[in-house]
Amino acid sequence: MSESTVRVFARDGDTEVDITEGVQALYDLVIGSMNWGSGFLSVEEALPVARVARVCRFERSEEAERYVRAQEHDPQQQEFLRQRRERGQRTFNVPHDHVFSTADMCMWPACRATRFGP
Repeated sequence: MSESTVRVFARDGDTEVDITEGVQALYDLVIGSMNWGSGFLSVEEALPVARVARVCRFERSEEAERYVRAQEHDPQQQEFLRQRRERGQRTFNVPHDHVFSTADMCMWPACRATRFGP
């Protein structure tokens, strides 16, 4: 289990309890069991995992963030490519201007550009 400098508290009425270790243990279970490319978690399910990881500065938080971005990007990219194919346009090996999904990743296959850099 990794150490975080952030503490997590739960409040029940007037009682406040430090639940940092429990949150860390649950996070470690999820992260340890993930096959990030499998689609095991939907975007909606992975978002809170990524949010907790980022806010608490837990180890491997970047994996959760990448997973969420990829899960958001994939259906948009597939739709972009489907529309091009329907119009009879090429979808591979095309010189292109970047077209970004809401996950800030280029829609073109094999292009690894993001809105924020290469």
